Amino acid sequence: EMSPEKKVAWDAEVKKKYNLTDQQMETMNNKGIKGPHMARVARLAELSKKPIDEIIQMRTEQKMGWGKIAKELGIPRKELGHAVSGMRHDFKESKKEMRAGRKEARRQERDEKKEQKKNKEKGQSH
Repeated sequence: EMSPEKKVAWDAEVKKKYNLTDQQMETMNNKGIKGPHMARVARLAELSKKPIDEIIQMRTEQKMGWGKIAKELGIPRKELGHAVSGMRHDFKESKKEMRAGRKEARRQERDEKKEQKKNKEKGQSH
């Protein structure tokens, strides 16, 4: 189970990667399709050129397993795994970028403080 922060980040990443609308995200959340399953739904919709809602329906209303959905859509089962592993990879990369960004911001902040301190000391010596 994902932490709330991780879930928000994952959802944002899935939304971005598959170009999903807030409505589509909300539908998946409301239907209990979360985390890795979102990537599966989005990937199946993308590959089959079917509306995302149709995939959600197969999963939630027709209670079909992922393999059966893939087969019905004529999509190789391995794509289900690729969808998730691909997302995990992108997710890790974007987390790395975020961390690097935060590190850089902290470094800049430190440098600015040093600079201010130096200027203050310079001001006092005159």
